[in-house]
Amino acid sequence: MSRVGAPATRVNSFAVLSLIVAAILAPAGIPLAVIALRQIKRTGERGREIALVGLWVGIVLTVIYLLAFAFVAFVVGWSFWFIGEIPEEAWQ
Repeated sequence: MSRVGAPATRVNSFAVLSLIVAAILAPAGIPLAVIALRQIKRTGERGREIALVGLWVGIVLTVIYLLAFAFVAFVVGWSFWFIGEIPEEAWQ
């Protein structure tokens, strides 16, 4: 028999899933964490901290991925520009 006002003992599955997915595929962890936080607020389940960690891991890793992509794009673009500046005689 459940007591009224007793804290929920179940951990929200979306919270755990958001942390796992955020570590593997960061952008997908962000919406899962938001869903988990909404469910936790509505149902009173445990796992708010896990969902917040999943959210922050997803955000931080996504920013790192975007910065790395921008850096690689810059280096590749600069390389193509630099190669275009080399005179033809240098290749022979």
